[in-house]
Amino acid sequence: MSANHVFRCEELATEIFSHLAPGPLRITDTPQYRHHRTQRKTALARAARVCRAWEVPALKVLWTVVDDISELLLVLPCMAIEDDVCVLVRDITPAEWERFKLYTYSVRELHWREPQTDPKSRYQVDPGTSSISPTVWLILSKWCKGRPLCPRLQYLAPLLISAFDPGPVILASPTIRHLEISTDIDRDHVSEDVAVQSLCSHLEPIFASLESLTVDSRIALDGSTGSLVHPSSGATLLHLTGLPALQHLHVASIHMPLSSRLVHIWEIIDLRSLTLTIDELDEGLFPPGNPDSPLRNTLRNLCVKGNPYDIAKLVEYAAGPALEVLDVQFNNIEHTPTEDIFACFNRIAEYISPHVHHISLHLCCDQDLLNEEIAARRFLRPLLPKAHLTHITIIYENAFGSLSYRDFAKIVNAWPNLSVFRIEDTRSFFLQDDGVQLAPRIADLARFAQNHPGLRHLVIPVLNHHLLPPPRKFPKLVHELEIFRICTLSKHASYESLFDMALLLDRLFPNLDVCEATRDWTPAKDPGWVNVERALLALQRGREGAHRS
Repeated sequence: MSANHVFRCEELATEIFSHLAPGPLRITDTPQYRHHRTQRKTALARAARVCRAWEVPALKVLWTVVDDISELLLVLPCMAIEDDVCVLVRDITPAEWERFKLYTYSVRELHWREPQTDPKSRYQVDPGTSSISPTVWLILSKWCKGRPLCPRLQYLAPLLISAFDPGPVILASPTIRHLEISTDIDRDHVSEDVAVQSLCSHLEPIFASLESLTVDSRIALDGSTGSLVHPSSGATLLHLTGLPALQHLHVASIHMPLSSRLVHIWEIIDLRSLTLTIDELDEGLFPPGNPDSPLRNTLRNLCVKGNPYDIAKLVEYAAGPALEVLDVQFNNIEHTPTEDIFACFNRIAEYISPHVHHISLHLCCDQDLLNEEIAARRFLRPLLPKAHLTHITIIYENAFGSLSYRDFAKIVNAWPNLSVFRIEDTRSFFLQDDGVQLAPRIADLARFAQNHPGLRHLVIPVLNHHLLPPPRKFPKLVHELEIFRICTLSKHASYESLFDMALLLDRLFPNLDVCEATRDWTPAKDPGWVNVERALLALQRGREGAHRS
């Protein structure tokens, strides 16, 4: 079949252009992924302008994911941006609306604002502040005639729930499977409560097929009623019991003043993923009797943030035989004795079943107040018998960590299927005491990589750059490691020693993705390691040039 006949069939043309689909947009996307994604969108836009046969299928794929809702609204010629607000400058004509509907039928994923790579600033503007004029929503709702704006929408981030501007509710569609909710309720007004509750009672039946729900920090979970509420106004947004298909729940906070138990979370039978930020728990929050709740038999991904004592109690109850990924974050550790931190993690490690393959620990301190060392070996010790682990991550935020060459020697044979091993520490305890000689050496690094052939991502706090072996006499390993980073190098390291380190690393890991690392050359990154990465990049470029020659 000739190309001319192929593109006359819209289904075949759409299938061809789907290979250029932009793909989903998430805050965890790497700069390289976003760059390639932009290139694919540009290619689709150019293809749509080639001929009429290409226009419809190319646009259908291009508009599958909308990064900014204003991009969709500006398809209407009567829309304009004035003072960073999308407004109507004239009435919508029937012809314009019919063409606009063609675009809305293609949308599967819609973002209010393009998410940023920094989770702390998730959107370019405050998600509670709309950049769409309320008049726009009023006019669009009249044209929609009770139907959703995007009838085939499956992913919406976020849905803004407001007592003053209920217009965005026309984005709610029964086909939505993933939803993020945000609200701008800030005052304790009865009129707001009534308006919002009336609004959400209308939305709840629409989300009967919802599979994934994410709510921001302005919305809390009331454990006693199983409902999402706003802490300051008390307005009820959604009841979890009204979402029978829910599998993934991500709640930024739990509202506890009226709670006696978290029974409504445990009663969601098919819940696969749970993310919670907890402030204070006691034993009364858990149902009495048999702890083998349905949640323990279905939960595969558990992420908990809070103080170590509460997290240990929650993991003890919620972690079951089906758990595969465990991510815990200890907050405000400056107020917790160091021995208690280790004891809480040991208690958590006891409930890691053989099905768990991914464990992550974040140690967070609000300020640089913690001057006591929190040795990484104390966290790795209870994990040594867990040979099934493939991803191990320990991140110190404003805290001291350490991993000596003796500690490295104890884990060199552990976890044979290890794929990711990260211990990130920007305030190295070794460098504070001028004890770089205690850090792992290049030979220790080579033995660790040799015993873990499946390792693809490796991050260590510091590497001993003293007495490096001659690069030409060091044996080649040719490991398949793709990402490697040293968090901190000594300020006294000379350029010669850094270049020798780059030569040795290149012999060990010739397949490192250094091009991706160059996108992270910021002032916050250790300048010594940046120089090593520059040398590695030069070595790779030289090898590629010699190969082409």
